[in-house]
Amino acid sequence: MFEIWGRRSCRAFLFFCLISLGGCALVPNREARLKRQEEFEKKISNFNKLIEDMKSENLKKGIPSRAAREAYGEPDDTLSSGSSTSKFEIWCYNKILTKNDQTWSQIRLYFSDDKLISWSY
Repeated sequence: MFEIWGRRSCRAFLFFCLISLGGCALVPNREARLKRQEEFEKKISNFNKLIEDMKSENLKKGIPSRAAREAYGEPDDTLSSGSSTSKFEIWCYNKILTKNDQTWSQIRLYFSDDKLISWSY
């Protein structure tokens, strides 16, 4: 093969193969990056909605945990405790920091027996 094509042609062919295969490998990475970006934007939107609902008093005691999860998404962290007769959970929503906002904050929702009883931020 080297005798027919020569070293320069062989290098060009290998470079072409490398670029072609590398370009195909970048497509899933791009899709994964776009998916992560969408997830971050959704988390930011959910956090801002939660802040807004707390300030406008739309967040009410007694709402089911299922409704909170649908409205604000999955919490970043959960702490659970309970017994055979009751269950207590703390859901933590962390603010995603951006270039323009470097102030970290967290909102905690407190549930007893799957009903919202309190919150803090």
